[in-house]
Amino acid sequence: MMLLIAACLIGTLAPRSGPDLAHMIRRQDYGGLRSALRQGADPNLPTDHPPLVLAAVLSREPAVRLLLGAGANPNVRDRRFGTPIAAAAAGNDAGIVRLLLHKGAWSGGRGGFGCPAVALTTSVRVLRILIASHCDVNSVCDDGQSALDAACSRGDTASLEVLFAAHANPNLLDRAGNSALAYDCVKLAGTPVTESARIRCATMLLRHGARVTQVNDAGETPRELALKSGFHRLARFLKRAQSGSDRGI
Repeated sequence: MMLLIAACLIGTLAPRSGPDLAHMIRRQDYGGLRSALRQGADPNLPTDHPPLVLAAVLSREPAVRLLLGAGANPNVRDRRFGTPIAAAAAGNDAGIVRLLLHKGAWSGGRGGFGCPAVALTTSVRVLRILIASHCDVNSVCDDGQSALDAACSRGDTASLEVLFAAHANPNLLDRAGNSALAYDCVKLAGTPVTESARIRCATMLLRHGARVTQVNDAGETPRELALKSGFHRLARFLKRAQSGSDRGI
């Protein structure tokens, strides 16, 4: 949704000079875009909203190909929405992610809120592509949220498996002192994750060394967060895990 809003905002802004490449991208006028680029239109003309980012936001793969072929900087930054690869990752567009990486995009490129591409995608396929390109799976957003945190908040065990295979750290803390296990225990608006899925995530996290007794800056453990969110089965599961930890099991 954020990226769609971004596209609308970008669409209201006119280019500083030269052909309106953004207008052609929005209208999917690839013939016009190709002609403009062949006639010398600069895809790197200084602007707050570069055409390549817009093309990535809108999943316009033909436009991305044309712009990159004309020398567009694959690591250009949009003032609000970061790099093209972050936009493509957030849109789960594996084709555009591959194109950008092939042309030299940095796999750790950041998007909105300073989040790295690996923390923005919800696609296992895109995640695998980024990891194969040596992204840092433990890089975090400006608020400290990691890719593991994001996966746990949506109950995404498939992404957890891929991240753990790439040595993701389950004990990273965000700015509020919350770990991935804490994110698994908090009910977030717009994320209808079942309690069973949360327990599966918690099982994976604990198996990979997550600290069940980690206390956040508010003094709350994951179990206490689970109880506050009404996840009683998850809280009981964590209590058993904590008992085993206390006994050194």
